[in-house]
Amino acid sequence: MRNFRTISVFAATALVAAVGCSTGEDSAVTQGATTDADKVTVVDAWVRAADDGMVPAFAELTNEGGDDVQITGVSSTVSPVAEIHEVVTLGGQPVMQEKPDGITIAAGHTHVLEPGSDHFMLMGLSDPITPGSQVVIILEFDDGSTQDVSFSGRNFAGGNENYAPMDHSTTEDHSDHETQ
Repeated sequence: MRNFRTISVFAATALVAAVGCSTGEDSAVTQGATTDADKVTVVDAWVRAADDGMVPAFAELTNEGGDDVQITGVSSTVSPVAEIHEVVTLGGQPVMQEKPDGITIAAGHTHVLEPGSDHFMLMGLSDPITPGSQVVIILEFDDGSTQDVSFSGRNFAGGNENYAPMDHSTTEDHSDHETQ
């Protein structure tokens, strides 16, 4: 029995020594396996309450990682079309348009989605969004990862951006709609 204990203690010591002397490559692989979605935290996420049509969504997106991340798209179960939009100035007027390259969030920085600037747009609502209701918007990252984020419905009168010409053949005309 004494020999068995000695062998067990020796084997356990050898195992601890072997693990302690590893090259650390396993931990680097584990750290490298983190997805872009895992690096981004989202706070103050809200979407404008509305019965139908299209609505903007806003939030603060913080990249907690060591590399830049890119959100390339968004989707939601409450609308058939969801896009990343920006507001630019054309002819001295604010104009909303799709942001085809998405949003890049620098490492360690926060990107704010706010009225009159970058935002997510849900078009062709299939269900009303009421104040206090929760709407899930799925963020799609360029590494293929996704993150489900709950946005709270909120009353908001909004701004008066115009719309740049957009081809949304599957959605309603936006020319008379007030955003944000």
